[in-house]
Amino acid sequence: MATGDIINGSDVYMFFSATTGATDWMAAAYATSHTLNLNRTIRDTSNKGSGDIDTADYGRLKVTGTLEGMSIDNDSQYGYEDFIAAIYNKTPLMMMFAKDAGSFEPNTTTGGGLNFYASGIFVLESVSKTDPDNANSTYSVSFTHKSGFVLNSVVVS
Repeated sequence: MATGDIINGSDVYMFFSATTGATDWMAAAYATSHTLNLNRTIRDTSNKGSGDIDTADYGRLKVTGTLEGMSIDNDSQYGYEDFIAAIYNKTPLMMMFAKDAGSFEPNTTTGGGLNFYASGIFVLESVSKTDPDNANSTYSVSFTHKSGFVLNSVVVS
């Protein structure tokens, strides 16, 4: 049974930087939901000696993520125009999934528990804009890991 504090999703952000080894992180602007996915493929290792029972081992790790329901605005955080430019120009982005340390800065002081974070270099798969009648325009972004994925550390290249 878990006995620690429950993480408030409102405190977790995805931060972006256009340069490697960066210290100038910007939070994604006004997203309603952030998702980080780690999926491990499984390799079939069955052979004639396995008999009737399949055997397996670990394969590659695929890391993906999404930002959903972001409002289109004109503030100084990472926003719609930045993602459009990145996907159009094929610009990889440094991404960090982390708890906010205040003023939209990532908390990288400790790893694990409430301060778990992950970072890496990602390529954008899609940027989707939705303009509903009589409601706020929003957009969503999906991305896939390119290189340098690390846990509880800031990727440097």
